[in-house]
Amino acid sequence: MTQKELKKLNRRELLQMLLTQSRKLDEQTAEIADLKKKLEEKRAVEKNAGSIAEAALGLYGVFEAAQKAADYYLDAVRLTAERGRAKRGILTDGRKRNQRRHFGLDRAAGKGARKSRS
Repeated sequence: MTQKELKKLNRRELLQMLLTQSRKLDEQTAEIADLKKKLEEKRAVEKNAGSIAEAALGLYGVFEAAQKAADYYLDAVRLTAERGRAKRGILTDGRKRNQRRHFGLDRAAGKGARKSRS
């Protein structure tokens, strides 16, 4: 509106325009505050994205170390169990075969030993 047009308006019309402009200003101020809040949240997410990636890499290292420790523990338990069985004379099939071969007690030697007894 031009200056001339504003002068032609009466007091009521001017107050109505002022009230309308005031309401628009309040709405826009609230919208600006909301947008600023959203912007800060996005910045916080961007800032934390690097931290989250670093934390994930750190956790990967922790899990990898935990898996190695678990594997080591299981190997130690298996070895201890095998040693206990060996002391009691209970061997796994594979170890029995290896022991027979080592001491020459394979099937061929066993058959020959049986024939000599007959």
